[in-house]
Formats: sequence, structure tokens, C-alpha cells
Amino acid sequence: METHLKILILEDSITDAELIKRLLLKENPQLEFHIAMDKSSFLDSLEKFVPDVVLSDHSLPSFDSAEALKITRQWQQHVPFILVTGTVSEEYAAKMIKLGADDYILKDRMTRLSGAIHSALQNRKALKEVADYKYALDQSAIVAITNQKGIILYANQNFCKISMYNANELIGQDHRIINSGYHPAAFIKNLWATIANGQIWRGEFRNLAKDGSIYWVDTFIIPFLNKMGKPYQYLSIRTDITEKKKIEEALRTAHDRLSFHIEQAPLGFIEWDAQIQLKYWSKHAEEIFGWTENAFKKAFHSGLDIVDEPDLAYVKNITDSMLQGEMDRNSIQCRCKTKSGKVIWTEWYNSVLRDAEGNVATILSLVQDISERKKAEELIQISNERFELVTSATNDVIWDWDIKTNHLWWNSNYYSYFGYNESQTAKDISSWQDYVHPDDKERVISGIRACFAEKRNSWRDEYRFIKADGTEAFILDYGNILYDRESQPYRMVGAMLDISSRKKQEEELEQSNERFQYVTEATSDVIWELNFDTNIYTVYQSKDFILNQSKTFDWEFGPGDQEISDTYRESVKTSFIKAVHDPLVKLWQEEYSASNGHGSFVFVMNQAFFVRDKNGKPIKAFGAIADITEKRKLQDELIKRQKEEQLKITATAIEAQEIERNVIGQELHDNVNQILAGTVLFLSIAKNNPEKTAECIHVSMQNIQSAIEQNRMIAHRLVGPDFLTSGLIELLNLLCKNMIQAIGMDLKLDANHFDETLLTDGQKLTIYRILQEQCSNIVKHSKASLVQIALDTEDDYFQLSIKDNGVGMDPEKVVEGIGIRNIKARLSVFNGEAKFLSSVGNGFSLLVTIPLKKNTE
Repeated sequence: METHLKILILEDSITDAELIKRLLLKENPQLEFHIAMDKSSFLDSLEKFVPDVVLSDHSLPSFDSAEALKITRQWQQHVPFILVTGTVSEEYAAKMIKLGADDYILKDRMTRLSGAIHSALQNRKALKEVADYKYALDQSAIVAITNQKGIILYANQNFCKISMYNANELIGQDHRIINSGYHPAAFIKNLWATIANGQIWRGEFRNLAKDGSIYWVDTFIIPFLNKMGKPYQYLSIRTDITEKKKIEEALRTAHDRLSFHIEQAPLGFIEWDAQIQLKYWSKHAEEIFGWTENAFKKAFHSGLDIVDEPDLAYVKNITDSMLQGEMDRNSIQCRCKTKSGKVIWTEWYNSVLRDAEGNVATILSLVQDISERKKAEELIQISNERFELVTSATNDVIWDWDIKTNHLWWNSNYYSYFGYNESQTAKDISSWQDYVHPDDKERVISGIRACFAEKRNSWRDEYRFIKADGTEAFILDYGNILYDRESQPYRMVGAMLDISSRKKQEEELEQSNERFQYVTEATSDVIWELNFDTNIYTVYQSKDFILNQSKTFDWEFGPGDQEISDTYRESVKTSFIKAVHDPLVKLWQEEYSASNGHGSFVFVMNQAFFVRDKNGKPIKAFGAIADITEKRKLQDELIKRQKEEQLKITATAIEAQEIERNVIGQELHDNVNQILAGTVLFLSIAKNNPEKTAECIHVSMQNIQSAIEQNRMIAHRLVGPDFLTSGLIELLNLLCKNMIQAIGMDLKLDANHFDETLLTDGQKLTIYRILQEQCSNIVKHSKASLVQIALDTEDDYFQLSIKDNGVGMDPEKVVEGIGIRNIKARLSVFNGEAKFLSSVGNGFSLLVTIPLKKNTE
């Protein structure tokens, strides 16, 4: 008996109940008891006490053991129920056992009670386990039990559900009720032979449900054997595999279809492993490359071996990317070698299949020979390149209209001429129709439709077209129409020519006659007209006659030929004739000297505007001859002054160079030469006085070092700064350090508002030389202790300010010496200017300004 049990005693005699407790406690002191004396307390005890064993008397007030057993089984199927009674017949005891009691004990023989409880507990535990197994099996499988003849004795709910029969319809029948007729007789015979010999049979069955639908089951049939080793019944456990079978069927169908398409498709199908070794090679792959599958495997270690050398690195790179997981599918074009040695162009479509761990399981490839397509593409490319060259070379707006799809293509001139954004322009015919002027649209579109209806091969019209900025352009538009075999238009290609200028000219010409008359009367110029058809040259004389012009002349010799001075006659005639015959020239102009008809010559500006037909042939020329004699005099005077100013600048530069040479010569003579002469003296002393050699050599080395420094300073002034390796600020700092700070003056240099990139190298050199010149003046004359320098590049100008706090000078005594003239000469090259401010005791200031060109990019 288990160590701890809860025992419910149903007994109306307290004495008998105590006897039972005392007896059982002797066997196991840890037992827990509860006594119920009637039905009400019994029901309450089942719910609250929850016993492990029920011991029941037979006869109770208004209650008996049969009803107590029924209540117990309804409450808990697997709790042992033992009848403990004083008087009961053998028949009743057997009835109780049949109803589900585990045992019965007579009160005068209770020594067996402990053993009966233990036995009942073991039996109930085993029955519960069996019930649990049965429950689990019924929940998870299709279960049936048949006798040795195959008659169904039991069918669980799953069997009923999948077969669509209820249990009453199945029990008593054999399995022919669900036989679909799919399996051959030999299959069924083998099944019965197996289980009849006591062996377990497993297989798959296709069965027929009650509604005529098919279902598949994976079946185990287990024989139950009697003492003689013969089957007396069979347990059938089935699993529904209908969906699995459907998937298998679908896969098989798909495989069959795939195999059919692989063999019938024009593409070769190839399968590779993770080492790019061949696994499968379709018949069409054999047709493309010439090798059979076995021959390929013998000939090559890898599929890369057939790739032509120029494309091998590219294909290997793509293959590595697939194997490393960087891509799962791709399409490539490459050249490959065939068995015959021919190189063909191929196109491959590759897909990678991976296993659960992400490793490459196989690579599937579809391949086709595209050699002919490549040739066609090359021809198309050449044709497209020709078309592109034509469309880019022309000034016209080229268009291509696919009439069937309504797609409309423009060349780039459309967007540049009319101002529309390419990315926002519709790619259909609306991109043209929407911008045809409303007053012209119906006429233009009707004209195109009429061409289609009349099967004309070309169309032409003039209309107004609305540009992106809202202005109108006059367009000459023409197109060629292509028809299909059914004489339906399918394509139209043409060009738009902007004739706004011509239209404007025509309109202006219509309005110009009256205005022209007023102009000729109001202007002081000589107005003339040349009609190229009649060769009549008409002069509309001004208020003040410039030339003595005739009314007609031979236009081949140019206007006013007889009045042009000999110096200019041939050049003017040649220029005019060239302009006449050039259809692109609209305006001609020349300056020359001509006779004024009074025995003297004047300088004139003759200008002509050409009116031409659509082929560029001149129709008329309108011109004006203006007296520019005074203008030429002013220009000559200006040039003369500029030359004089340039000579002054050159003279100043030469003078500055001479002074600089004199200064350098004096410095070399007074400083370097004296140092070197002293050095020679000391070396002579050392030669004649050995005991003074060390001292003299030391002094000589110092002198030589000093001479080197003097030479370096002179060279520094002469050598231009290197703007390639150093910035202007860096060079100016170095200059001030060597000239200003080296002699003990303080320096403040402010470049916070300075942008060096706005200056040219020439401007930088000028600024450097000006600062060098002024620093030299400060060192020589200012007696200053502080020098302030500022550079600024704001508001389109550069400004340099140099101030010192030295002795200054009287502003009335400021004389433009060679240094100041040199500074001004340098600035004149860049239209700059310099201002000098000074007073006695208040230092000296130099302000330099150079205009900067705006960056228009």
C-alpha cells in the first residue's frame, strides 16, 4: 500500500467505520480518513476531501452502494471503489464488480482489506495508463479494431470523420466499405498474408469516403495473438497523408512538366554542384555546345572551363558572388567555346538553391545561343549611333511618334528650345497636343487625320507652339508617315523648325513701311535699300547729307562703291559680297572712309540687314550709313593717351629696377664685400701668425655666415614668392618676420575676412611686392614700434591696409618718390588704386584697393 493515501469511508455505523480505520492504520500510520454517513456528506466529501480510495457499505439510509459506485465513477473514473459490507449475496457482489467495483470485502473477513486496496490501486493505475494511451491514440490517429475476419469492431472518431461514416455505419462492416478500387488484388493479398502470419503490416492506402472523395492514409495493422499464436483481432492505426499525396502528385506533375519544357524549350538546362561541376546536362545544352553529358564530365573539371578567355575573369567573379551568398540569381552574357572549337555568344540565367544551413545545394542554369542576336544588336547599335549623330548634329527638333501606342520621342532640342523639363514631360502624343496653340490645334490635328485618311506619305504645316515660359513660337512642322500591310499608319517621324524669327520679320516688314519713312526723315544717317531682284539701290537722304549717293548702281560692287576711298574699296566690296552669298548672315557692317561729295573724306559706319527667302537667298537689304568721324577721333585720342600712360608706367618700372639694382650693388659693396675683405684680412693674419689661427678662423667663419645672411636677404627681395607650395598669408607672414619682427618691431596681421581663392597669381604677386616695398620704407624711415596689416576680400574688392605708429610726415610734404610710383604702377595693371595718409607724429597709412571680378559660374 502506498505511504500516504486519503481514504473515504461511506458507512452509517460509526463503530464499523472506526474498526476499518484501526485495522488499516496498523498497516500504515500515515493514512488519512474521512467518514460520510449519507448521500449528502458523501457528495461533499468527494469534492472537498478528494479521496484516493472509496470504501462503501452496502446499505445506507435512502442510499446504497450501487448508487455510490455510479456517483464515484461519474466523478472520477480511476479511483478504486471497494464494497465493505456485512451481508451481501454472491450474485450482488458479482453485479457490483460488473458495474465497476474493484473488490468486495465482508466485514467479518477484513484482514484482506489492505491487500485489496493495494491491488485495486495498481489495477486502476494500469487502467488509467491504458485509457491515456487510448485517448492519445484516438486524438492523434485513425483507429479501427477488427476481428480475425476483418469485420470492424471499433472505429474511433477520427475514422468516422475522415470516412464520413458514423460508427454505427462502420461497425459490423469490413473495409470494403471504404475500398476505392485503386489497389490491385496482389496488394491486398500480400497485406492479409502478412497479418495472418502475426506480422505487422505497413503501407499506404487510397480509400473512398462516403461522399465519393478520395483520401490517403499511412497504415499500421497490428495483429493481436491468442495463446495458440494465432490472430484473433487486428488493430489498425492510420495517419491522414492526403495533403502529402496531393503535394507529391503536384510535385510529380510539376517535375514532368518541367522535364517536358526543359527538353522542348529552346534553352539548354544545366545543373551544377557547389564546385561548379556538372550534375545534369539537357539535350538542348548538348545541341548548343556539342558535348554529351558524359563527354562534358570527362573533358572538364569545372563549367568555367568552357568560358572564353576574355570573359573568364568576369564570369568567375559572378560565380564567386553566388557561392558566397552575395546573390541568389543573375543573368549574364559571355562568350563560350563549343566542342568544334567555335566561340559563340551565350546568355545564362542562373539560380542558386541552398539547404537549411544556407549552403549551396545546387546551381540551376538556363542557357541559349545568342550569337545571331548579338550580330543584330551590333547592327542596331550602329543604326542607333547614326540616328543619334544625326539628331545631335541638327538644329531641328526631331520627333518619333508610335501611332499604335501613342508613344512620342523627342530629341534633346525639344527641351532646350521650348524649355520643358524632360523628367516631367509625358512620353505620349499629349506632350505635343497640349501645347499647340488653341486657335491652331483643330486645324493642325485635322490636317494630320486627313493625311492618314488619304494615305499620304508626308504632312506639313505651320502653327504656334506654347513654350514653357508661356511665350509662343512659330513652328514649321513636317513628318513622314509609315503604313503597315493593312495600309494603316503605325509610325510618323518628323522635325520641327522654329520659324518665329521669319514670322516676326514678315510681320515687322508689313508694319515697317510707314515707320521706315518716319525714321529716314528723323535720323541724321543715310538710309538705303537694295532690291536684289531689280538691282535697284535706293537712298533715302537724311536731313544732313553725308554722301553724294546715286539712286541706282550695280549691286555686285557693293553699296556706295564709287564713294569709298581707295584704301578700303576692295575690302568693303569683298566683305559685302561674302555676306550677300552667305544664307546665315543677317547683319553686315563695316567701317571705312568715304568721300562726302565736297572734296573731303569722312569715316562712316555702314550697316545692312538682309531679308532672305526660305532658302537663304537675299531678297532685300536695308542699311544705314552713320558719320563716325568724331567718334574715330576720340578713339584715336584715347589710344594715344593709353600709349603715353603705358610709357610712363614702363619708365617708372625701369627706374624702380635701376634703383633696386643700385641698392643691391651698394649693399653688396658696403656690406657683403666689406665682410669678405675683413675675412681675407683675418685669414692672412692666421697664415702669418699660427698662434692666432683658431681665433682668426672663428672670426672668419662668423664673417662668412654674416655674408651668407646678407646674400639671403638680398636674394629674398629679388626672388618671387612660390604660390604653388605656400599660401599668400603664409608668405606675407614670413616676409614680415624677416623684415619687421627681425628688427624688434611688433606686428599684427588680420586676415579673418580674406579669401585667397578670389585672387589671381598676378594679383597675389602685386600684393606681395607692395607689402615688401612698404615694409622696406617702414624699416628705413618710420622709427615705429608697431606695424598693423589687414587683408579683406568683401563686396567684390580686395583691400590691403598697412599702418605704422612711427614719426609720420607732413601730408603737404608727401612726395611721390620712386617707391610710391612703383606701387601705383603695379596697381594700374589691375585697375587698382592706393591712398596714403600721414601726419607728423601719427605714423603712416597705406590703403590699397583692387576690384575683383564676380564669379559667374
